[in-house]
Amino acid sequence: LRHLADTVDDEWESVAQLLRDHAGADFGDHLTVRTGAWHMRHTVEIFRLHARTTMRVLGAPEALIDAIPSDKDPIPADMAAMRDALRADIARFSNWARTLPSEALAIRFKYGRDTDFVQMLGMMTRHISWHTAAAHYWRRWCAR
Repeated sequence: LRHLADTVDDEWESVAQLLRDHAGADFGDHLTVRTGAWHMRHTVEIFRLHARTTMRVLGAPEALIDAIPSDKDPIPADMAAMRDALRADIARFSNWARTLPSEALAIRFKYGRDTDFVQMLGMMTRHISWHTAAAHYWRRWCAR
């Protein structure tokens, strides 16, 4: 769970580094596919989908699931606001995950393929890291 939070706030290879290295830069329209801002919006959208699905499959109460907005809910256009939304969603998910009994970690479920909590956590972490890097390289190579 620490690694998941680090995708947002670590000094290196994170959303924090992205926003620091490109402070004040234009990341394009967050609704235009493949712009830097779209990659950031996509991380929020898909994290919400992954988190809510995992929570539902592992029996979280609906009130806790609903504390994380749906992937269909509006996502702010501002990069810092998207970072803040992602940070808050990760915190809500992590607070719930810390209450899981150890046997819940081994429960298998279908999400595109046969998976479990630990594998989903890895996928969430990689997804955020990958799209954060994509936003960085969009700024470096495409936005000029």
